[in-house]
Amino acid sequence: PKFLKIAMSLCLQTTHAVNEISRIRYDLKKPKEGMCGCMMFNSPETNIDEKTGERIKIYGTLFIHRKKVEQEETSLVAIPIGKELNSIIEDSRDNILSPYVVHRLPDNTSNGIAEGNDHITQLTSRYISTAFSKVRDELGLYNHLKLIERPTFHEIRALSGFLFKHIGGVNPQQRMAHKNEKTTEIYTEGH
Repeated sequence: PKFLKIAMSLCLQTTHAVNEISRIRYDLKKPKEGMCGCMMFNSPETNIDEKTGERIKIYGTLFIHRKKVEQEETSLVAIPIGKELNSIIEDSRDNILSPYVVHRLPDNTSNGIAEGNDHITQLTSRYISTAFSKVRDELGLYNHLKLIERPTFHEIRALSGFLFKHIGGVNPQQRMAHKNEKTTEIYTEGH
């Protein structure tokens, strides 16, 4: 489903967990504790990549406030919205009026707004994780493994941290909002 594709792409680009991915809003007016969302520029700005000298368009900033470690200074992350991230955000826009980048209309069995959410189109982190596992199994991926050993949505966060570490240019510890390097190593080693 489209919402799952968007959630997976956001996780891979940002390194953030499903708890944050489910809370990313389209139009954040200013960075705010407890909020995740996009502050888009009126028109893209051009930055120069220090490594390559390339001109890079920046469309705004994605602010993440990690819920799990919200009391820590490292829990606040600002991610430039470049071409790839902007493309994901734009791809998520559809005819559903929602303040959330990852969204969908509820099915007929819905009882309204889920606990902890503030909009009927907002998905819970559990719903996204469960949908990932369901699609994985429907596609027959990793069926040779026991259910408990199959990759979960959270593995995308680990893969993202691993890729950022080995590609360079972005500090995975800072991006992942980890207080110490040992925590980041748990995610980035052994893949």
